[in-house]
Amino acid sequence: YTIRTKVGESASLASAARTAVDVFYSENGTLAGTAMGNHTSMGLSGVASYNAKYVSTVDVGTRGRIDVRLKSLTELGDASGDLLVYTPDPKGGNLEWVVSSATTIPAKYWPRR
Repeated sequence: YTIRTKVGESASLASAARTAVDVFYSENGTLAGTAMGNHTSMGLSGVASYNAKYVSTVDVGTRGRIDVRLKSLTELGDASGDLLVYTPDPKGGNLEWVVSSATTIPAKYWPRR
C-alpha cells in the first residue's frame, strides 16, 4: 500500500500534461501533429521541470503519450526507476486516459484513473 501511494504521485504530476493534451485534442480534433511532443508549443515546461519526491520526469510524446519516470529510490521497492505510461483514447469528443501496457511499474502499484 505504501509503495502504491508513492507511485500515485505520478498521477498528480501528469495532470498538467494530460490537460495540455486534452486541450490540443479539443482544438485540433486529432492527436497527430507537430505540436504534440513539443512541451513549449503546448504551454508546458521542460521534461525535467515536472519532478517531485518520487517522480523525476514527465514527458509528452507522440500522439499524446505521457511517460512519467519514477526516481530510483529504495522506498519505491520494485517500482524504483520504473516508467508509468498514460495513453489517450479518443471517446467521442473527449479523451479517456489509460495506463498503457508499456508501463514497467508492477500492475499492483498502478494508479486508478
